[in-house]
Amino acid sequence: MINSINSWMAGNGSGSQVYAYGAIDSEPGFGATYASTKAWADAFDSATVSFYVDYGSADGCPERIYSNGPCNHGWTQAEEEYVSWHGAAFPMPEVYTTAVWHPLNHPTWVTDAMALQWEMIALYGKTINDSMAFLGPITEHASDSSTNTPTQGYNDLWYALNDDSRVAQSPLYETDIQHGY
Repeated sequence: MINSINSWMAGNGSGSQVYAYGAIDSEPGFGATYASTKAWADAFDSATVSFYVDYGSADGCPERIYSNGPCNHGWTQAEEEYVSWHGAAFPMPEVYTTAVWHPLNHPTWVTDAMALQWEMIALYGKTINDSMAFLGPITEHASDSSTNTPTQGYNDLWYALNDDSRVAQSPLYETDIQHGY
């Protein structure tokens, strides 16, 4: 489908201005198995030259360790890293929560558990010589004003990633998803 959309746009003169990517909401806390999610990711990767964005969560993954710790429903940090950063994938993780945590190396910085989970997944990636590049976080403030604004989500992810020089980076985007439209 992504190939067809990009071919159509190129054939209609908009290919230099617009490009379609795929997306998956990979969330181990909502029952999807790693095997089925990996199968989708591998199939996407083999069927197109386009990228996809994983705008999922890291439910149950550790916030303080990066030794391939367990996540919800039998997933691991390695499996989260694979689905969000192999071949065609780019991570754009959910960073909704407003609960605060203090990162390990900078006790005056404030971030949230969701961002810390992704910092640990990125650090796990470094243990296998893989350096994740985050597009940015995704929030849902427009649909639920009790959650992070796009700027809060971005800052939380930035602080978490920049807590450790091995994964330090400035993600590219702030995003907010709207439900029900």
